Amino acid sequence: MKTSSKVKSFDNPQLNTPPLAEQGAATQALTAAMPFNAGKAQDFGRQNAYAPPRGASVPNNSPTVSASTLSEPNVSARCRVE
Repeated sequence: MKTSSKVKSFDNPQLNTPPLAEQGAATQALTAAMPFNAGKAQDFGRQNAYAPPRGASVPNNSPTVSASTLSEPNVSARCRVE
């Protein structure tokens, strides 16, 4: 019987992670970093409307987190992405 030298995905789940699962995991990590909006009170009021204070942020380590779909990075003449 011949044995395979290929690494199976269950040995290392990150080798064959589907893009949708990767996007989901990255989104969960980003939302876990900021579970609530500590500056919510600053969203209201006339002065805050004219000079809004800078809100808290966390670094985004994956471009798929802010993508509405996973097909956004596809090159297309329609969206003029080069």
